[in-house]
Amino acid sequence: SIEEAGFRPWAGLLAIGLAATLAQSFWNMGCQRERPQVAAITRQLDVPLSFVWQVALFRESPMMASLFGAGMVLMSTSTVLGQKFFSATSKPDQRARELPSKAPPAEDEELSEQEKV
Repeated sequence: SIEEAGFRPWAGLLAIGLAATLAQSFWNMGCQRERPQVAAITRQLDVPLSFVWQVALFRESPMMASLFGAGMVLMSTSTVLGQKFFSATSKPDQRARELPSKAPPAEDEELSEQEKV
C-alpha cells in the first residue's frame, strides 16, 4: 500500500508512466512526418540501444546470446538502410528502366478483348 512504501516510489512510477506516454506521442507524430522505411529502421535500433543503456545506467553486462541477437538486428537494419539509400540515389535513367513500359488504362477506358488476355 502507499502508506507502507511511502509516496516517493509511487510518484516515480507515475513520472515514468507520464514520460512513456509523452515519448510514445512524440514517436507517433514523428512517424507521421517521416518515410515509413526510416521510421521502421529507427524503431529497430531500440533493441541494440537498450544494451547500451543497460551497461551505462545499471552497470549490468548483457549475455553473449543477447549481444549476438542485437548484432543481427543491427546488421539487418543496416542492410535495409543501405538498399533504400542506394536505390534512392540511383540515376534517373536506371529507375526509368524499372518502370513498366505501358501505363495502365484510365478508369474510363475499357480494355479490348486481346488486352484482357
